[in-house]
Amino acid sequence: MLPSTPFRFSTYFTLGVACLGLGYAESAMLPEAGAFAVVIAIAMAVIFRVEARVPLLSIPAANRLGAWIGFIALIWAGFRVFRELKRGEFQALGWTVFLVALTGPLLMALVCAKLLRREKHAGDYWVMHGMALAAIILAGVMAEQAVTVLATAAYLFGAVWSLSLFFLSRSSGAVAAIPGKEPPLGTVGVAGKRGWPANFLRAAIWTMVAAVIAIPIYLLTPRSPAAKFSFDNSRIEIGYAADQMIDLNRTGELRENPETAFEVRAADSRGRPKDDLDPEQKWCGAFYVGYTRGVWRRDIVVQLPTVPQTRPPTVPWAPPDFGPNGYTLTYTVPRKLRSRFLAEPVAWQQGEQASVADLPENGSPQPWHPAINGAVFTNRLGGGPRTISAGPPMAHYVQYTLPPAEIGVSQAYPMGASVRSELKDQPLDSVRVYADKVMDEMAAAGRLPAGALRREVVYNLPYPQYHEVIARAFRDHLSERTDLLYSTDIRRENEDVDPIEDFLFYSKAGHCERFATALVLMLRSEGIPAVMVLGFKGCEATGSGTYAVRQEFAHAWAQALIQRPDPRTRGPVWHWLTLDPAPARVETPKARRSAMLDWGQDAFERYLFHYTAEERDRALQAALKRLWNPQFLGVAVIAVLLGLAWRMAKRPSERIAAADSHPSAEWFQRLVDLLGQHGFTPAPGATPREFAEEAAMELGERAATAPHAAVPIEWVNAYYRSRFGGTPIAFDEQQELDAGLDALQKALERGSHP
Repeated sequence: MLPSTPFRFSTYFTLGVACLGLGYAESAMLPEAGAFAVVIAIAMAVIFRVEARVPLLSIPAANRLGAWIGFIALIWAGFRVFRELKRGEFQALGWTVFLVALTGPLLMALVCAKLLRREKHAGDYWVMHGMALAAIILAGVMAEQAVTVLATAAYLFGAVWSLSLFFLSRSSGAVAAIPGKEPPLGTVGVAGKRGWPANFLRAAIWTMVAAVIAIPIYLLTPRSPAAKFSFDNSRIEIGYAADQMIDLNRTGELRENPETAFEVRAADSRGRPKDDLDPEQKWCGAFYVGYTRGVWRRDIVVQLPTVPQTRPPTVPWAPPDFGPNGYTLTYTVPRKLRSRFLAEPVAWQQGEQASVADLPENGSPQPWHPAINGAVFTNRLGGGPRTISAGPPMAHYVQYTLPPAEIGVSQAYPMGASVRSELKDQPLDSVRVYADKVMDEMAAAGRLPAGALRREVVYNLPYPQYHEVIARAFRDHLSERTDLLYSTDIRRENEDVDPIEDFLFYSKAGHCERFATALVLMLRSEGIPAVMVLGFKGCEATGSGTYAVRQEFAHAWAQALIQRPDPRTRGPVWHWLTLDPAPARVETPKARRSAMLDWGQDAFERYLFHYTAEERDRALQAALKRLWNPQFLGVAVIAVLLGLAWRMAKRPSERIAAADSHPSAEWFQRLVDLLGQHGFTPAPGATPREFAEEAAMELGERAATAPHAAVPIEWVNAYYRSRFGGTPIAFDEQQELDAGLDALQKALERGSHP
């Protein structure tokens, strides 16, 4: 016996949504998984249409089909593993994540094969729902995106609807019991047949009730500040790389993270709040020197001739005096970032104490020390990366600084030892050829002096006095190149070459890390020392001289070590030149999406993945502001009044039927409708029993209907036993009740009217 259409539709809907959600989640990693999910969904639609007309597979045939599917999936997985060993496409994810992802298509195929069984019992439906649950869970951990959240919500709704009808179908015998087990007791003749819109509406109402209860609780509970467990590293965020490494081999869509990374309090030389901090201020955090196969690492420490000569620290610490133009920046940085940040460029005074110092909770300020890794100061003796590995959850320190004399150019460093070769390492010959070509083109266009093309005899590199003009020309070239786009949709066109070669010659689209890396490698190709800098660009004023630097402000840029003549001695001195090749042309995935998808993505990012205590406070303030809006209050009052008016205008008989959502209510409604057609209407607020007793009394007073006056009482007694007593109505009793109602109908039709 084939189950009812509403039950079959709800089951296919639930399984199809789970498979499509999993296919979408895996499509970024395995493009064929998305196409396979669409094929499976189409196959499910076909099976649903032909299931009632064409005999499906027997149990042995279905088992053989499942075995073939498993064999084909094994061959495909082997091919994928072999390809991964050869290319290393998912090195950043790890083998565990990659192998788990390979099970997704197999799971979808097995769900479809299970549907092809001709004789499905209750156990088969439980297995299919279990596989669908596994698929939607796997989708959730593979892709934390708005589309996945919508698929999960649709799956949960369908699962509630389908399982509700499953229990009814199993009780009525439409779904066979598990072999060897007794079928559950059913309600013969009482459950009736409800159309799928009514069942769908019931599931929708209960789902909305659950949402109304759950959403306020969730909105009042922000995300924990503790580190989040992540199934894999496939999600790429616009944020600071606390893992000490930048991997340009990763692809995917960058997600904005509005979470506050750290806070800064600015004060002028008199200690008053400074409210005019540059909104484009750069905050340097990490300096990267070593680049290999698309990966920048921070674990390389290089001695640089850039260490300012500062006076040994004394107690108490006496910061340099920068005069009336000077100001202080007091930082509060979460320890989880494992880095500290400084406003660029860092200012100091020759021969004075350090301009940066830690502010411990108990004790005097502790000045930082000259660095040897590209930074000016570090909070660790002997240099090394500025990291935070232990201690309180927040680090507090202060920086004394002043506006730079020239934007993007650091103070002068006295010429020291020669620059170490690590700052000039450039492993890509294609980038070196590209840099030479760019120099020739810019010189021909008059944007480089002819002397910049002259080369040293020994190293065949441009002379140091032209390094600055070449560096600025390279920056302008990358930012102005018309076929290079800034995009948050990171992709690879040629995976056989280095990511920067792919960026410059094939994909021609990328975010700040690719632009900055390309610039650093081009500079090093011409013998110009350069480093990759990762930090933040921008800040958001929150009042009283306090600024929030958010994760979405994370940015990468280049710094070149250039020489200039000292105005006093005419000898050469070093400067760090900040170069930001961010282009004017921007391409983002949002520009290609509809307004609805754009809104959904923003809501997902704000209220689900990045829902912090700060976001909760903002949401509550916005909600209260809307609630007290006169227009909103007026609309709410009108809606309530209309609802009350509609409620009062409803027919009493409809109120009785609506008050009881039990399946037996539809059966009892037959009696209510019959009596209503002949003028018997329940009093306002009357119970079914009160209505039946009153109708029986009136029927007994008429000669034509007196022999059948007990019919309403018999029907209401049976209804109460089924509805509240849990006693199913036997088949024989059901026939007697139907016969009595038919006799009452004929008596009423003979002309007995109230």
